[in-house]
Amino acid sequence: MLKNKISLLALSLAFFCLSLRVGFAFGQDFEDAVKELRESVIRKKMKNTSEAKESDISEAKGARASEMSIAEKQKEKIIESEIAAKKEKMEPIEIFKYEEPSARELLKQHYNLALAYDQNQQYDEAEAEYKKALDIDPDDPDTHYNLGIIYDDYFQDKARAVAHYEKYLELRPGARDAENVRSWIRWAKQQLALSEFK
Repeated sequence: MLKNKISLLALSLAFFCLSLRVGFAFGQDFEDAVKELRESVIRKKMKNTSEAKESDISEAKGARASEMSIAEKQKEKIIESEIAAKKEKMEPIEIFKYEEPSARELLKQHYNLALAYDQNQQYDEAEAEYKKALDIDPDDPDTHYNLGIIYDDYFQDKARAVAHYEKYLELRPGARDAENVRSWIRWAKQQLALSEFK
């Protein structure tokens, strides 16, 4: 009870000093002065509280840093053990993954290789590659066309030439060169007929 009286007396004295300092005694100005005193007390408390919080925060940061360093050390140990385990199991790394080419890609490869052989006048190799292309797609008109030319012009095998020319026309009846191919067929058949009379 004595403490309450002393604190009430201290508060009254503070109000009195404040009123002297500000130059008022009572009224609205006195209430403003009391309000200002309260605000200054609150500001002091907040300042003390914020300083305490800052010290708490810095302590917490220090604790967290030490926790993180422990966690980082544990993480490093785990990584090192994983690396050691992987070194024991060392398997070759796949740099390039091989994928089987599609049938269409294989057809193009054989066809293009046959064209290269054909242009270099290596007709046996060209024939072999064209046949590989036909093994993949027996209905490729361009392959039949080129094989027909090789058999007709270079191997002098008119029967096979006619067979490939006719297959070409069957697969591409409206081709731009269809009339030329029909004339080659007629010529090859005439050559076959003449060879039978000899």
